[in-house]
Amino acid sequence: MISTCRRSGGIALAVALAALFAAVRPGLASAHPTLGGHGEEAEGPAPGEAELEGRLVAPCCFTQTLDVHESPLASELRREIRARMRAGEAPQVIEDDLAARYGDAIRAVPRGEDPRRTMSTGLGVATAAAGAGLVLLVLRWTRRARSAPPPRPRTPTPHDVLDDRIDDELARMDG
Repeated sequence: MISTCRRSGGIALAVALAALFAAVRPGLASAHPTLGGHGEEAEGPAPGEAELEGRLVAPCCFTQTLDVHESPLASELRREIRARMRAGEAPQVIEDDLAARYGDAIRAVPRGEDPRRTMSTGLGVATAAAGAGLVLLVLRWTRRARSAPPPRPRTPTPHDVLDDRIDDELARMDG
């Protein structure tokens, strides 16, 4: 199980580095069959094609999205998506058809959920709650400082007979 997790982390790291490298060097993306190349694919992707490929997971292993996965099935699905989008088919119809063929697991994000919206809403609520908590804490501190009684002067403790006895015994032990 640990090796599977490490392998998944390594794959995710490799995908992130590849995406970063492709963003820095756009000319290198022409080697990818859907991002440019030779023949019919040289025209470029259809509008919305890359977004759809990013929303679907390769059904051969369900580990990477179609836009980055390299397998024969993923390449075939990318060609199918490109052909269907160029024919004028709506991305949602294509996604629904692929989900019917391969199951809902092909969707990288379940339908109706937008993690960006959920995350931004959650972060906004958490930030507002933290700010409100900080304001309440500062108000509490200032109220406590105003209502605290002034410090009382220290009164000496009364002299006790036992103190004299302890002092005498200590003096005998030293001398």
